[in-house]
This record gives sequence, C-alpha cells and structure tokens, in this order.
Amino acid sequence: MVAGKNALGVEGNAEAQQRLRRYLEGGRIHPSSILSGPKSSQKLGLTKNIAKFLLCPERNADGFCNRCRTCDRIERDTHPDVIVWTDPSEDLIKIDTIRDLCHHMSLTPVEGQVRVCIIDECHRMNPAAANAFLKTLEEPGPGRYFWLLTSQMSSLLPTLLSRCLKFILKPEGSLSDKTSVNPELEKQVQDFLTSKNVSDTVSGLDTKEDVLGFVTHLQTHLRNQVLSARHFFNYERLDQFDEAVAMEGRLRSNANYGLMLESFLIRNFP
Repeated sequence: MVAGKNALGVEGNAEAQQRLRRYLEGGRIHPSSILSGPKSSQKLGLTKNIAKFLLCPERNADGFCNRCRTCDRIERDTHPDVIVWTDPSEDLIKIDTIRDLCHHMSLTPVEGQVRVCIIDECHRMNPAAANAFLKTLEEPGPGRYFWLLTSQMSSLLPTLLSRCLKFILKPEGSLSDKTSVNPELEKQVQDFLTSKNVSDTVSGLDTKEDVLGFVTHLQTHLRNQVLSARHFFNYERLDQFDEAVAMEGRLRSNANYGLMLESFLIRNFP
C-alpha cells in the first residue's frame, strides 16, 4: 500500500476507506456497489485502487503493491479487465454506452477471473440506459464487479439502488479544487445568502453555465460552514450542501435550468 496514505491508498475519508478495506478483505464482494460523494477524483482513485486490490498478483497482507505491471495499467486505464467510463463533456449516459459496457463485462477476462467496471457520475444515465443496466445487474456473472460513482445518489432509480451496496464519502476540506473562484458569481452567492431574494438571483444568471457556476460556488460556502462549526455539527448546512450537489447533477441533464434553480432555492433557503 502507498506510504502515507489511508487504507486504500487515497487521501481523505480515512474512516470510509477503513470500512471499504475490511469489506474487501472479507472476500464476499457484492457484484454491484455505489460510491457516493462530492469529489470525483477521490471516488475514481478509490475504485481504481479497489480494482488493484482485486487484481494485483503481488497482493499480500498489506494490500496491493502499486508497483507491478497490473497496478500500473489499472492506474493508467489500460488494463483489459478494468473498464473506466468517465466523460465530463457528456450530460447524459445513453443506452448505447451502457449496452457497450455490459457487453464488455460479459466477455471472458483476459487475465485471471475478474472484471471490474467503473461508471463515473452514474446518475447521468437516462431512463432507458438505467433500465437496460438493471438487466445486467440481475445476473452479472461470476467475478464481475460494477462500481457506480455518483454525487447525487437520490437521483438514482430505486430499483437500481436496491441492487447495490452503498458506501458514502463525506465532504472534506475545501472545494477550491473543484471550481475556480469567479468574483461575480461569488458576490451573487453572498448577496443571495444575505437577502434570500430568489427572483433577483435567478434573473441575474443568464446561461446554464452561469447557473452551474452559482451552484458550485454555493456548495463551497455551505461546505465551509459545515466544516467550520466548532461546537456542533451544522446538519442544516450539510443537508443544503447535499441538495446543492444533487442540484448540480440534475442541472447538467435538464434544459429548464432557471425554473430548477428557482425551485431549489425556494425549497432549501426559506
């Protein structure tokens, strides 16, 4: 295991990594799991390291070696038995993409007995894609493991949720790595949190990109307020942060961004 890192070799969320490590070491691994949390890079890093844990030929009591050819190819997304789907430019995951992923997972592993499929931001599956995916999850086949990554678990179909184990990563640190600070959007967020004037806020955001920027800046404020509480945990802000993360995902797959933002602000900031 990588020195200086947590139980599965990634910075942050040490407790969640310990739970995942104990689960993997138990040997009875569920064919489909959901990893939910706000930071995509952390979720991808964890699931790649889970794939190393399953496939590393040099694995021992300390875990995967992170030095062999297998670990190196998994890290670089070139291992034939580890499929990683991530495409930030796509607002939706369509049925053809899911069918292609499921087809590749049905093939005989090239090396060993295990195949792993990682789908980033799985809540972007459209209804047809999600329903097609359910058929594969009913009979995934031996040694086939799907890891679904999401920043808004509440947007997934209940039937999909019911077929998966769920692991949740809590927000940590700053969101400065997620989005660069835009002074104008920063001011709009500050003005809204002070005035709670929904109509003026929505009318001041002209494009979908502006709305997405506003929501990610709002996430920064809410998250920092959760983390800065010294004597109590700010559950109200945490709930608002979770809703803001879910809102970002819904915005990416919906054209009616103005009404969506207005509804979100009215519900969560009375």
